[in-house]
Amino acid sequence: MSTKVLLVTGGIGAGKSAVSRMLIERGVPVYFSDDMAKSLYDREASLRDSLRRLFGERVFRDGDVDRRALAELIFADEEKRRALEALVHPAVFRDFEAWKAERPDCALVAFESAILLDRGLPEGFADYVIYVDAPEELRLRRAMERDGSAAESVRRRMQSQKAGPEHPAVDFVLDNSGDFKALEAALDGVLRQIASEKL
Repeated sequence: MSTKVLLVTGGIGAGKSAVSRMLIERGVPVYFSDDMAKSLYDREASLRDSLRRLFGERVFRDGDVDRRALAELIFADEEKRRALEALVHPAVFRDFEAWKAERPDCALVAFESAILLDRGLPEGFADYVIYVDAPEELRLRRAMERDGSAAESVRRRMQSQKAGPEHPAVDFVLDNSGDFKALEAALDGVLRQIASEKL
C-alpha cells in the first residue's frame, strides 16, 4: 500500500495545530515539522555545530539552541533565514521519510508546516494540500496569546509568509474563523473526499 501525504499549512495563528489534532483523533498520524526540526537540534550534534558556525553563540543558552533567539534572528534577516532553511529542511525531510516508513499500514499521513508553500513544495512531496485560513487580526491575537510575543514580532513573522489560500498547490481551504464545529465538519468533508479517491 502506498501511503499518501496530506500537507496541512496556513499562516501563523490560523489553526494548523487544531486541524492536526482533529486529524490525529480521526486516525491520521501527523508529523509536526516545526517541533521535529527543534528536536533535531537536540538529537543531531552536527546540526548544532552547523548552527554555531552560522550564527555563533548568540543562538545558544546553556549549551542548547535558544529557539526564541534563533526565531527573532531569522525573521529579522532574510539571508540568515535562507541559510538556516538550507541547513534544516533537508534534515527534516529525511526525518519525515523515516517517520513515514515506520507507518507502512497507514493509508494517509499528514505533514504540518507553516512555510513549505513559501519555500517551495518539493515535486511529488504531497498528494493533497489543506490550507487553514482565518482573518489576520484573529491570527495575530491567537499567536500573541499562544507565544507571549509582541504584536510587532508576530507581524514580522506573518510578513515572511507569502503563500495564501489561492496558491495553485492548495486543494482544500478550511475556514478557522472561530466555529469549531464548522471546522470539524469541513475537515470531515475533506477526508471523505480523499477517501472517495480510493487511497
